[in-house]
Amino acid sequence: MQATYQLNESELTYQFLQGLKKTFRGKKVKILIKEEKPHEMTQEEFENMVATAQASDHAYSVSGEQWDQLLTQYEADDSINVAEELQKHRIER
Repeated sequence: MQATYQLNESELTYQFLQGLKKTFRGKKVKILIKEEKPHEMTQEEFENMVATAQASDHAYSVSGEQWDQLLTQYEADDSINVAEELQKHRIER
C-alpha cells in the first residue's frame, strides 16, 4: 500500500499522525518528507481545469465544518467509507 499526503506544516498534527498509525497498523512504513516548491498554474492549465469542471454533470458541495466532521468521524472509525459519505453532498447540474 502506498499513500501520498500533501499538506502544510501546520497540518502535521498529533491527530494526523494517529491517523497514519491507524491506516498502516501492523505494517512497516517508510516516510519520506520533502519540501514542495509551489507550482504556479499557467493560464492554459487554469482554463482547462475550469472547462473540465464546467462540463461535468455533477459537483460536490461540502462546507469546511462538514469536511471537518467527516474527518473526525473517519479518525474515530476508519471503517467509514469516505467516498460514500461524499456522495451525500453530490449536486447534479
